Amino acid sequence: MSSPQAQTLLFASLMPRDVILGWETKRMTPAQRAKYRETYLSKKPDQEALSSRNYRKANKEKVAAYQRAYAASPRGKVIRALTEAKRRARKRNAAGECSLSQWEARKAMWGGECWLKLAGCTKAGTTIDHVIPLSKGGTNWPSNLRPACPSCNGRKFNKRVV
Repeated sequence: MSSPQAQTLLFASLMPRDVILGWETKRMTPAQRAKYRETYLSKKPDQEALSSRNYRKANKEKVAAYQRAYAASPRGKVIRALTEAKRRARKRNAAGECSLSQWEARKAMWGGECWLKLAGCTKAGTTIDHVIPLSKGGTNWPSNLRPACPSCNGRKFNKRVV
């Protein structure tokens, strides 16, 4: 995968600043970014205009309103929670990763309800709980994640509940 032809084929399916080298995703160098612009964005000039800094600068309020609305949406909240869980897992060098579809399947398995059901539980499983906490060597695999209400998740903190 290290040949320029193989990397060029991958550019169409990647985010503009990412490139796959072996099994890892790395940031593009400025030269790779320029090549990406030449090969991919030259074929779609209107796509470059949509994602450019110029558009965001000219439409700051429109972009900010869209971002606020998305962040407040149920999907935006779930993606934010998954992103935060991934960040915390990376910080602790924990194994595993959970996609949005995997999390939704885990949540459906528990009926969307809090799995802890401690005193004062609201029963709405709106937060992600690590059964074995990351601080105790837990993973970020879907099998270690369960839905919990904010009060139960905060009360559990980094304890293991059996």
